[in-house]
Amino acid sequence: MGQKRKIVNVDAEDKAMNAAIAEAKRTLPTFLRAWERPKPNQESFLLKVEFFGDDDEATPEHIWIADLAYEGDDLVGTVANEPQTPGLSYLQRVTIEDLECVTDWMYIENGRLVGGFTTRAIRNRLSPKERAAFEKAVPYRFD
Repeated sequence: MGQKRKIVNVDAEDKAMNAAIAEAKRTLPTFLRAWERPKPNQESFLLKVEFFGDDDEATPEHIWIADLAYEGDDLVGTVANEPQTPGLSYLQRVTIEDLECVTDWMYIENGRLVGGFTTRAIRNRLSPKERAAFEKAVPYRFD
């Protein structure tokens, strides 16, 4: 996950994106089981978490969090892309205070993407040329 990823703005009423987020939330226990006991062929576990700036009325930003770990009872991780939300920065360690704020999850198994529901929703909107470039740029395959 790189710092210079393009930010994709999505309308809060976007049906495909909201369905992707709902599926990610519904299947979050699948991710947590795999992350807590990864198999040798599973790697790169990330959560996408919704963050708000100082103004709770502002539009939330959905940010990928890597290097997940428990510190005591807290789930923590590292901001894996360049955020626009004030008070957050790339590579900053953050605490995920509420799993309700998780809007996607992903990991790589045998070189293929598992989860990544919002990523798939965005990918589905790309032109064939954009999709080919996107797939070439990511370190995993889509099924």
